[in-house]
Amino acid sequence: MSSTSAGPGRRIARVDSKSAPSTGASDGGEAASILAAANADGPDSDELTQLRAALDVAASRPRDIDVMMDMVSRAGAIQDLLAERDRYSETIAKALAALNNPSSNFSG
Repeated sequence: MSSTSAGPGRRIARVDSKSAPSTGASDGGEAASILAAANADGPDSDELTQLRAALDVAASRPRDIDVMMDMVSRAGAIQDLLAERDRYSETIAKALAALNNPSSNFSG
């Protein structure tokens, strides 16, 4: 997996075609179930909007102590967001595995 720039301070994870599992002949039902369950309690869009705004301000005023203190106060929300990103990544891997091996049970 690699990342590419998606604008100032933003990165998008990209799956390299060599490392990505090929999708086998599957109806995708189990993969869809895995992905739907992971998305059931997704991030609150208001919270994400506030975090994006705070990051934009921090990027534009990196020496402003009040801005940095605001970022420190948001550390828990940023950690939660990163943990959720990791959970999504694991879920995508499980869904890809379900597509590649539809006869297996990937409930975990």
